[in-house]
Amino acid sequence: MKSFADMKEGSLKTEVGSISKIPNKPIWDIYSIEKYFGSEFLCEFGEVNLTKLQEWIQIRALPKNILTSHQVVKDVRLDFVVMSFTK
Repeated sequence: MKSFADMKEGSLKTEVGSISKIPNKPIWDIYSIEKYFGSEFLCEFGEVNLTKLQEWIQIRALPKNILTSHQVVKDVRLDFVVMSFTK
């Protein structure tokens, strides 16, 4: 029998039926990751889903000030225009 890792097509037909290979969507256990790697790992490599955060704020699961208390300004764009002294 072919190994599932080497299958090019998505299903394998047999006399009894067929076996399909479907992609697996991983489920992350954030609490276990934090326990194993530490909170600094999550702060450095984690990414906040702002839409989900807004939903949690709207259903009052999180306070509104959580956005402003943890925001960090990384870059501020400045534009300069050189003009003559008379203008």
